Amino acid sequence: MTVVHRQPLPIEGVDGPTVDSPTVAAVRAAGLLAEPLTYEEFEQVCDLYDWSRVELEDGVVMAMPDETEAHSWTCTVVKHHLDEVFGWQLVNFTGTTRMTEDTAFKPDVWVVSAPPQPAVRKLTPIPEMVLMVEVTIHSHARDFGRKQEHYAAAGVPEYWVIEPDDGVLHRFTEPGREGYGVKTTFDVGRFAESIDVQAILTVAP
Repeated sequence: MTVVHRQPLPIEGVDGPTVDSPTVAAVRAAGLLAEPLTYEEFEQVCDLYDWSRVELEDGVVMAMPDETEAHSWTCTVVKHHLDEVFGWQLVNFTGTTRMTEDTAFKPDVWVVSAPPQPAVRKLTPIPEMVLMVEVTIHSHARDFGRKQEHYAAAGVPEYWVIEPDDGVLHRFTEPGREGYGVKTTFDVGRFAESIDVQAILTVAP
C-alpha cells in the first residue's frame, strides 16, 4: 500500500475537530483509507491526519471513545495503586503496544517488567508486558472481545477490565491461543477507589 498524499482540507463531506484532523469515519468514507493496514502504514496515516486517539485492530483503524471525566479519574486512581505495588518506573499511562503486524492498542494503564526507554524505542516488546488494564465505559465489546483475545494470544500474563460505574474489576489470567482460561471478578468500588492491587494479585488463578 502507498499512503495517499495529504489532501487539501477540508475535503468535501469530511469534517472533524479541526480542518487538519478529520475523523476516521470521514476519511474512510472519502475513500482515503486503504484498509487493511500494516502497523507501519497505520503510523503513516496517523501522522498524515494528526490522529492520536486511534488504534489498529486486525488492520482496521478504530477510533477510541472520547475521554470522559469518569474514565480519566479511574485511570489515575488505578495507576496510583499500581505505582505503589510495582513502582512508577514500571507503570505506563500513555503509549502504544504493538501486538501483531496489523494490530496495535493503547491500553489505559499497563505494567512492564523493565523501565521503558522512550529515547530508544516507542513500542513495548510483548515479552516485557506484565499486566494490561482497560477502563471500559463505551468500549465493552472491544475490551472483552478482540483485545482480550489478542492479549491472551500474545501471552500477556494478566489482563484487567474495569467497569468504573459498577465498581467491578474483571481479572483474566492463564493466557492461551483461544483466550484467557480463568476470569475472576472483584469489587473495587466506584471509579476503582477501593481497589486493592496486592490482594487481587495474591488470589490464585
